[in-house]
Amino acid sequence: MEDHDSKAKKGAGDKNQAVTPRKREHILIVDDENLIVRTVKESLEKLGYRVTGCTQCSEALETLRQEPQKFDLVITDFNMPQMNGLELAQELNRLHPDLPIILYSAFHNVVSPEKARGVGIKDYLLKPVRVEKIHQAIRRVLDSGLPGREFV
Repeated sequence: MEDHDSKAKKGAGDKNQAVTPRKREHILIVDDENLIVRTVKESLEKLGYRVTGCTQCSEALETLRQEPQKFDLVITDFNMPQMNGLELAQELNRLHPDLPIILYSAFHNVVSPEKARGVGIKDYLLKPVRVEKIHQAIRRVLDSGLPGREFV
């Protein structure tokens, strides 16, 4: 028979228990690859998030202009044709300065931590990114309100 402390330690190791959405948080995903947007969207929706996906930066900016308070977080790729993820983050930051952004890229150090913080980027993930890593970054950013591990 397990005592209370043993059960607590086992529960603390359960990834899903610690990172389940607290409310129906709304996330904006921006990536020029439709398959990535669709896959991440479906996976995050299964975890309880509301997700809007955009394959063009202009579409993401217009979506945010129309409903600036709708989103809790933006996740964007760095390498995109119209503008890169840093440029998108700068524009998003002008529209909604308090909106946290997670940037992901196939390349390490695409932006300095200082510049990233200045445009609202709170975490940085390297591709290929598994959905569980995205989910962990989402929880890190939304639950703590602090910069993610890459930009501390």
